[in-house]
Amino acid sequence: MDRKTELLDTAENLVRRRGFQGMSFADVAQEIGIKTASIHYHFPGKAALGAALMERYAEVFAAKLEELAQSGVTPAAQLAGLVAQYRAALQGGETMCLCVALSVNRDTLAEPIIREMTAFRQMVLGWLTELYAQSEVNADISSDARAAATLALLEGAQLIAHTQKDMACFDLATAGLFMQPV
Repeated sequence: MDRKTELLDTAENLVRRRGFQGMSFADVAQEIGIKTASIHYHFPGKAALGAALMERYAEVFAAKLEELAQSGVTPAAQLAGLVAQYRAALQGGETMCLCVALSVNRDTLAEPIIREMTAFRQMVLGWLTELYAQSEVNADISSDARAAATLALLEGAQLIAHTQKDMACFDLATAGLFMQPV
């Protein structure tokens, strides 16, 4: 693994556990066993690191969504796959999705990080909107509204499960997504 990937992996793990304000270059350097100055070679500051984290996370997540969309399974199974991704991001309640973890400190984040978070959410909302557009269930509710409600539910359920360190909180909150066909 190259140093930049190692830095990103370590920083992402710390942010997903502690939040962005709970991660410093010193923390990353200590975890890896390098000097803090070595991080500046790849990332001039914490904002650049945060934006790179979110950009990489979005790329990986987009590939997973594309894989689900191309899998040939039903929309309900695709939705279940998305919920499973959000559930897996909790790692037993110890961490959260990177975007959710960053959102906790939104008011203190630099604009490049916020732009990456916005792009990530727009990507997920677009995917969900397309998924819901394939269904005529709840046709009186727009696909956009259903997508927004689903994303809010997933992110909120993550916050609760992480706060309680209890996966049952996530499972209970998201169970309602499967009570009606997609």
